[in-house]
Amino acid sequence: MFAKARCRYNGLFDFLLRIDMITQSFSGVDYKEIVWNDGGSSTTELVRFPFEAESNAPFLWAMNLTHRESKGEFGKFAGYERFILQLSGKTITLQHAQHGDFKLTPLVPYSFRGEWPTRRGLIGKAEDLNVLVRSERLATKIERVDLKDRKPFSKNLSRYTIIWVYQGSIEWECSGEKKVVNERETLVVDSADELEYILKAKRALCFVINISEKVKPV
Repeated sequence: MFAKARCRYNGLFDFLLRIDMITQSFSGVDYKEIVWNDGGSSTTELVRFPFEAESNAPFLWAMNLTHRESKGEFGKFAGYERFILQLSGKTITLQHAQHGDFKLTPLVPYSFRGEWPTRRGLIGKAEDLNVLVRSERLATKIERVDLKDRKPFSKNLSRYTIIWVYQGSIEWECSGEKKVVNERETLVVDSADELEYILKAKRALCFVINISEKVKPV
């Protein structure tokens, strides 16, 4: 959709600037679950871009939740940077062969190259959030945001801004547009302009994935 923002030109005139900003919300009915053949693990695809891409088609970025029940191999994604953020359960240790091992810290993102051979060492159940991003085109930063007492959190939009609510419910506002994002729901904002947005909540925990372009498309 198009949003209107009021700007000042040379400090003299106010005018309306038309800004291309697209927002899309995703919830449980939109998510796709894939059950593994290891006796209990599963992956829930939350969102991928382009949105209309088939499940086996190339994508620019994607985000999913994984419920793990056992040890095993990670799939390889050459050309992607992979982020994993453990949400709950027994601590996961990632084994990257010649690249070493890494023990995840709950609610702290860790990144590695998608083509690295990777095994997970796990005893017991665990859940984690995964983000895959095409690394030659995009730069990514994941930020934890704790909201309480409706104190506003403000930030500027990236080229793609993804907000996933882990606990609670939040209010998002940008350039006159407002959205409510509930627990386990996802908001994606595709914007060519670095508009300021605000998050508020009585009490909530969410993660903001900021994806910016390294090279501007021709």
